[in-house]
Amino acid sequence: MRFHFLHQRKTIQDSTLLQAIAAVTLLALLMACGGNSTTSQAPPPSDPPVVPTSPTLVDRYYAGPGSRWDVALLASGAFTIERRATATSPVILTVEGTYEQLTSGFLTFTVTAASGMDAPAVGSGAWALEVPGVALFLRPEPALDRGFISLLEAGECPTDTFDSNWVMARPGASIDANDLNEPLLGSFSFDPATGESRLDERYSLNNFNPLGELDLGTGSCSDGLLVNDAAAVYLTSNGGGLVKTFNPDPAETSIVLAMPSASVTGIDALDGSFIGVLSDNVTSAGVAPISVACSAGLCTGDVLTAVDDATIVSSFEIDLFGTLDFPVSGFVSGEFRADGNRGAVACQVVPAATPGERLATCVAQDPADNDDMLSLLLRAI
Repeated sequence: MRFHFLHQRKTIQDSTLLQAIAAVTLLALLMACGGNSTTSQAPPPSDPPVVPTSPTLVDRYYAGPGSRWDVALLASGAFTIERRATATSPVILTVEGTYEQLTSGFLTFTVTAASGMDAPAVGSGAWALEVPGVALFLRPEPALDRGFISLLEAGECPTDTFDSNWVMARPGASIDANDLNEPLLGSFSFDPATGESRLDERYSLNNFNPLGELDLGTGSCSDGLLVNDAAAVYLTSNGGGLVKTFNPDPAETSIVLAMPSASVTGIDALDGSFIGVLSDNVTSAGVAPISVACSAGLCTGDVLTAVDDATIVSSFEIDLFGTLDFPVSGFVSGEFRADGNRGAVACQVVPAATPGERLATCVAQDPADNDDMLSLLLRAI
């Protein structure tokens, strides 16, 4: 994010933020495309794993694209991560360990064993934002493939037709968020009777220029996954989807995140306190944990040093003054501001039965350079 990682490059290049990023070295791992097979194994811990604090904790399973990732978070406090080179190929990396839910609400991971291609060292780690039973946004440290790994609840295919909204979670490397012809948000649908998925509506972030639909082809969904020549589509029974579109240039593949939509009934739709992930999707270092508070459509946010360190590196504002349910029902638009600069922003509010499952997904222009795109994923606390 240029306003943070690039705009302040001179002042934070050797700061505690980058020291924290370097210190949490999980999965130098996870997104490299090649490497030699290695195996590391830790002796059994003398103490039981740390169990997260949620009183209703159950086993949770997530899957998502970017090769393919499968993550199991067990109620015991143990995790397993598996990576495949493609959506349907054999497992090439297995990582095991323990995870902990911090008082901040973020998750941290510690590796106790790993085997396969680019296996991380025992003792290395990662962090994540979880919307329990809905989505998991995993940040390996350092990430070699820009940004973070988006995953949805795994294992079940939809049985009913659904319509959702989508935002770009990871664009191609040449993204231009100021381009009137660059689709960055819209609506998504899936029909289980035909196996057809499509981006029914696509809009640019600049002036919300309508760009028509994109047919993602048809296929048979099995265990929450549909693969055809156009895309790998990860689907959930609750109306969510992750779509990795195929491109001859791997750097230009994109990943869109679709979540159930609901009409925005008032400007206070985003009121509350959130933790989240902010990513510039351009550099491997451009991902940071954030804390956000919203009231009457105005959100103030802080970029934090680390998930276990509330030290503020920089701040920003999101002013959601735009038309409700525009350009698609479920969105509200406005400005993203930092350091006296501004860019466009659009956010979708995903309703939930409990505050900890309430989610907002936003796409924005970097205030310091409107050509660059920012992703914001927020979970209510």
